[in-house]
Amino acid sequence: MEVADIKNYMLAKELQYDVSYISKWVSGQMLPSSKTETSVLQGISRCIVKDGTEEGRQTLLEDYRVPNYEDLQTAIYDNLMAEYNYVKDTQKETGNTIAPKTSYYPKLNMPQFIVKMQHPVLRRVKSLEIMALIDLMAIEREYRLQIISMENGFLSEELNYPDVHYSMVLDLNSMQGDYVYDVVFLLNMLTNLTHIDFHLYGSSQAHGRIIFCIKDDFSITGMLMESNLCLSVTASEEQENCDILYRYIHSMCSRERLLFLPGTMTEMLLKQDYTRSVLASNQQLIVGHMTEHSLTIELFEEICTQLIKEEKYAGPITIENLRWFHALTQHSYMEMPIKIIFIGAALSEFAVTGELDFYNMKIKLTPKQRLQYMQELSERIKKNNMSCKMINGSLTADFLYFSNQWIFLSDNTSYMRLESGQHTNRLYIVNHMDMKNIFYGFFDELWNNNEEKVISDKETILQYIEHIIGQIRMITLLDGQNTESNEEKKN
Repeated sequence: MEVADIKNYMLAKELQYDVSYISKWVSGQMLPSSKTETSVLQGISRCIVKDGTEEGRQTLLEDYRVPNYEDLQTAIYDNLMAEYNYVKDTQKETGNTIAPKTSYYPKLNMPQFIVKMQHPVLRRVKSLEIMALIDLMAIEREYRLQIISMENGFLSEELNYPDVHYSMVLDLNSMQGDYVYDVVFLLNMLTNLTHIDFHLYGSSQAHGRIIFCIKDDFSITGMLMESNLCLSVTASEEQENCDILYRYIHSMCSRERLLFLPGTMTEMLLKQDYTRSVLASNQQLIVGHMTEHSLTIELFEEICTQLIKEEKYAGPITIENLRWFHALTQHSYMEMPIKIIFIGAALSEFAVTGELDFYNMKIKLTPKQRLQYMQELSERIKKNNMSCKMINGSLTADFLYFSNQWIFLSDNTSYMRLESGQHTNRLYIVNHMDMKNIFYGFFDELWNNNEEKVISDKETILQYIEHIIGQIRMITLLDGQNTESNEEKKN
């Protein structure tokens, strides 16, 4: 109401209520009755959009990241209903007529705690400052997923939120030795949060604790006694309490504790990290989507020519620079031993979409180019000093779609290229030695101890690739027939 410059009397007129009721709602002395909550909240939303100032409405459009006034009215109603339910629940739990700013709970199970975490202020998506200290890896898997997904849907994964800053500190020592599940979980957490400014830190101070804090607005703290139980829970909307916890967690977020360092391919190329990775020893690679590494010289030049023609490539790294990096990669992979795990779903997906991660640029290959790419990959597996295996299906039931993860490990630089819907090709460098060792344990577990999910026989892998090549040939044939048909129609 303040942003849209809606006065109490204006809302009273819209709702046909006495202005004294509006004053009590605004001051927090009273809530609309449960019998009229829907009509009242819809009326408030309608009034703000219909009678608000133009400047105020534009600010609200930006705050809620919606394109039009109809969606804005829906977003405001959704936010008001979340606030209403949150206050009603707090009143019921505390027995107070007016919901207190700070509430105490002797114990809460994890579902109850997670509901408290999802405070309505999270719907203010334009700008948020969030800090969390959570012994995440000690919590039951089901509840881990709920904590990181923020199931109240306050952030659409179709948009970017550069002003939503979220830093989480967790205890790596709480990982229970299931490298496959834990690493896949961490990768999916990073992938699902690529649309905000998210950073993940490691510290033993997170052991047995859950602290979630939204600067100036909300905080909740608890002691994790079991994987699904919290004791001594305090939830507060007092700014002073929130700021103390915010600063406390912020003091732990140093660069040396950062588990993954966000980066760009341009930075890797300029700082020679890409070169070091290509020349490094003990190279281990999980291929979750296709990259520039298996391009023939001819196909590489075709792509460069197309990028120049379409004016899609610009920056401090020139095409000539890329030629040098590509040549280095090809010579290196012919000579150096390397272990590669292909994700079978990624190969079949490439046949259909043709999407290629070309130095962190997403491009689409024609069916003919896909065919050249896969044939070259098959030849390299046959001839090069390369040991390979292939993941068949999903690694865990919780994460059925693992195909977008591309992971490179070496004794020098280790990094990942992740894809997440609209936010593709995000690059993360493994920054923490403990995290790097966990990734090595993950790779070793897949390579040596996962026969149910991982195919080791090279001939079987080559047969699968030949099957993919056959699929691409069929697509190429149909694509050619469609082209001929279109030409005939033009003639």
